[in-house]
Amino acid sequence: MSRFVRLRPFDRRRGHLLRRYIFRSQKFVAGNWYEVQDGMGDELSTVLSRDGDDESPLAFDVFDTKEEALAFVHAERKAKAKATAESPELVGVMTSSDLDEDAATKAAMAKRAEDNLQRAKAKRAEEREKSDRQNKRARDKKKVEASGGGSPADAKTVPDPEAPQASESGSGKDPFED
Repeated sequence: MSRFVRLRPFDRRRGHLLRRYIFRSQKFVAGNWYEVQDGMGDELSTVLSRDGDDESPLAFDVFDTKEEALAFVHAERKAKAKATAESPELVGVMTSSDLDEDAATKAAMAKRAEDNLQRAKAKRAEEREKSDRQNKRARDKKKVEASGGGSPADAKTVPDPEAPQASESGSGKDPFED
């Protein structure tokens, strides 16, 4: 037969101070349910939150069946929801103007993110163009050196075969000729 145990969730106000507990090489994490053998369940039902302090609360919730454990969790959640709804500090905290401000803030953040994205795209495009210009200069320099040496300033400009050709202006002259 087995039992269901849970290390009670951390709550300093109530004295539940354990977040993890290792017993017989099994690690228990606060808030999670575990199925254990009867003997282990009996021993865990006596563990206190603070060792040596007889006044501290029990560290584990221990139940014989899964249904009992589920009923306990359901009742605990219901009590917590009721306490939250009746809490005086939460009544009237949020108004419709708060919702409007929240929507406006979200819209402003979305706009800022879009602007940042556009700036980043423009910067990448600018860097790409700069890199392309540098690569073109390097190709032109290699062509000049391969065609007979000399400095690029002394030679005629060699058109880039990949560059689009300028439209002829009717003069019949090659636009790249000097």
